[in-house]
Amino acid sequence: MKKFLNNILKTFIGNIISLMTGILVGFFIPKMMGLVGYANYKTYTLYLTYIALASLGLGDGLLLKFAGKDREELNPESLRYYIHRYYIQILILFVLSAVASFFIIPADSRFIAIALCFTILSSQTVGLHQNISVLTNNFGEYSKRIIIKSACTAAFVLLLYAIFRISGNDIRYEVYVIGVMTIEYSLAIWYVLTYRDFNFGKGLQHSGDEGYFRMLYMGFPLLLSNMAGTIFLTLDRQFVSILFSKENYAIYAFAYNMLTLVTTMTSAISHVLFPSLRKIESMDIKAYMQKYLSTFSILVTFCMIVYFPLQVIVEWFLEKYTGSIEILKIVLPGLVISSCVTVIFFNFYKLENKVKQYFVKTVIGIVFSATMNYFAWILFHDYRAISWASIISLIFWYGLISEYFVRVYKIRLERVCTYNAVMFVGFYGLTYMISNPYIGALIYLTLFAVVTVLFYPQKVQEGQVLFAKVLHRKSLKG
Repeated sequence: MKKFLNNILKTFIGNIISLMTGILVGFFIPKMMGLVGYANYKTYTLYLTYIALASLGLGDGLLLKFAGKDREELNPESLRYYIHRYYIQILILFVLSAVASFFIIPADSRFIAIALCFTILSSQTVGLHQNISVLTNNFGEYSKRIIIKSACTAAFVLLLYAIFRISGNDIRYEVYVIGVMTIEYSLAIWYVLTYRDFNFGKGLQHSGDEGYFRMLYMGFPLLLSNMAGTIFLTLDRQFVSILFSKENYAIYAFAYNMLTLVTTMTSAISHVLFPSLRKIESMDIKAYMQKYLSTFSILVTFCMIVYFPLQVIVEWFLEKYTGSIEILKIVLPGLVISSCVTVIFFNFYKLENKVKQYFVKTVIGIVFSATMNYFAWILFHDYRAISWASIISLIFWYGLISEYFVRVYKIRLERVCTYNAVMFVGFYGLTYMISNPYIGALIYLTLFAVVTVLFYPQKVQEGQVLFAKVLHRKSLKG
């Protein structure tokens, strides 16, 4: 447990630095680019999520096979076999997609397509080595890269903002994309050199159950499950990007960009959870899952307090994007649901080797969400209606995904679902009835404290004890 918390702390520190950079990027980039430029940039980042398909599941297969092992336990020659073939694979995909971008994609979208092609090489190399860091529990190395990348990105953004202030002209989104790609290529090269024992030298030939295609077979269902989850979570943005103007899409996309202030924290736990669960020899699935679900729900509902300072910042600094606050108000509670599914349920599906079942249920969720989004557009022609449809779809998805554990392990979800429902109603009521963000924040904190004590008094006591221990250790060091 202590090592698990240390790994979360290492990852969390890196993600906190990334969060600080995210705040900088999140508020300066829209200011510098203007609505159309920012819409183009967010279109690039939207389709960037599909680049993961280029791995064909090899990185996921390695994670499933070797997760929980220390670096010293891995045979470098064995990993080289897979990594060398991985490089050939992504190089072929890069060439094919680049040719298609030059000769098939329309001119007005060609830069985005070509940028995505070049991103295949860098992002897949970085992603592969991040998986190696995660499966070997080398979270210090993982966190270090996040910090360096965040620092370089922050410096680049500040440079562009200085140019923007001096010149008075909008910064082209192409300039920012090229700069970020340069940083990622540098990171990819650094990763290759750091894990040189896994990259350079002759690989140990594998065949049969250990072969390249066997690893793809293992990892592809996990890749598809990850991608299905990503498609589900970005589907409303796909609808808005297609059905509404670039200016409206920029406002909608910026609302989701602000959600990264919370997802930074949840991703830290997600990266650590699966390798840590794999190391537990005899696990009470029911007890562990109920503990993680309740703890996670409490953490994310507390983080919803971020809405109120964001309201102040956007209204003061980004007046063109004030419409994003209305969207953020609707979609922020959905983060509790999506985080529980992608961080808790999905990791337990992997642990149970049930990722195919997760994939099928998520595809059903995608069909349901697409239907809801379509009817929301037909009936209202308003992107706010689509955001409400996404919340309904999230609740449906949560029910689908949790059904397996309720049926097989008799997981009791009544308390955690009621807790979340009370907090959602309270949040919506506050944000729609009280326009003053300072009063709203104070009332929400009070509501959170009262509801949490009523539903989870034991966890509150455990939190107090843990906090007291931390203070005691600090006083002893002092």
